[in-house]
Amino acid sequence: MYYRAEVYRVASDDLLADLGHRETRRAAVIACEEHALQTLVFEERWSTCWEARATVYWYRIRIIPE
Repeated sequence: MYYRAEVYRVASDDLLADLGHRETRRAAVIACEEHALQTLVFEERWSTCWEARATVYWYRIRIIPE
């Protein structure tokens, strides 16, 4: 199982960047935090998806089956 990290614009909900696939959820969180340059608080929206909001961007981590 892999975790895909994505960045979206808050104003338009457009996908801005795919931060790639990671082997752990923690690694995906770190990729998002490095992009945001701040600590993010992720909330589980569905059993396979977590989201966090920052000022300009919001972040999504999804489980990608192998």
